[in-house]
Amino acid sequence: MPAQHVWGVDALAARGHVVEFAPFHEPSDGNRLERLSLRTRGLLGHLDQEAYAARRIRRLDALYCADQMGLSGLAMIRIALPYARFISVVHHPVGHAARRAALARQDALVCLSPAIQAELERALSPTRTRPKLVHLPWGPDLTSPLYRSAGEANGVVSAGKSNRDLPTLAQALARTGAPGVVYDLERRLTQPPGDGVRVVHPGQAEGVDPNSPGGYLPARAIAETAAASIVAIPVLDPGRLTGLTEAVDALALAKPIVATRSPYFPFDIEAIGCGTWVDPGDVDGWVTALTRLAGDPDARAEMGAAGRQFAEREWNYDAFCRGLSELVED
Repeated sequence: MPAQHVWGVDALAARGHVVEFAPFHEPSDGNRLERLSLRTRGLLGHLDQEAYAARRIRRLDALYCADQMGLSGLAMIRIALPYARFISVVHHPVGHAARRAALARQDALVCLSPAIQAELERALSPTRTRPKLVHLPWGPDLTSPLYRSAGEANGVVSAGKSNRDLPTLAQALARTGAPGVVYDLERRLTQPPGDGVRVVHPGQAEGVDPNSPGGYLPARAIAETAAASIVAIPVLDPGRLTGLTEAVDALALAKPIVATRSPYFPFDIEAIGCGTWVDPGDVDGWVTALTRLAGDPDARAEMGAAGRQFAEREWNYDAFCRGLSELVED
């Protein structure tokens, strides 16, 4: 997979830091602490990993978690622990009071979108101990050999995993007759939206992720996107950050994007020139966007090039790693 999926720990190691990974238990492992984490919906963090860290905390300088819930339990009791910096990545809006309290007890929070950073600035009281809030660009590892375009034979590709408005996209594909590949991992479609559309269901094709029931490995999804003419990101609930992985792949592969408008998406695809927004649930908007791009190869090429240039200029994994390293070493 491209290096951005290891969230900067490779860069920390390259800078001379000793990086130790807390073992992760899959649900199928039957670990008791992992089961308790699931039952408490992550309000206490990833208990198996937190227990591992707690036993070693006297010799640790920092605890880093690439999701916003994993350190919640230790953060709530950190006053009773030896000192170590707590740093977490915040992906989604934080509505639950207990989750906000856990984040407020950390030293630094990496926000994946400016909107999330702004919400946390309002929600967390401006005290001397409030965590440092930064927005870092989680962009593509542009050196990855997976990022090689393979033409446009797949047509419209939607390779997302969750929170996808596939019925809206399916209606648009049916009306336009556009070919495509649609990952339907939540089985939201009762039938393919057209003869030229291939629907991928959970665990029914090569590239299955053995540790994620119903999911696929990044290499397979990226290969589908590499042969896309358009990358589609239809979002069911725009009140969450959704589709960043697919958008990052599209930037690296120089593919145009059509996506559901969301206040939590970290960059404006229309302002950059790499894509088109569609309002939530707007079938006509999807039909218009797909029809226009399908009939204009020059526009597709221009949008793709604009996205790739944006990634090379500022929205890339190297920039994320630099920002994370500064937080750890601050």
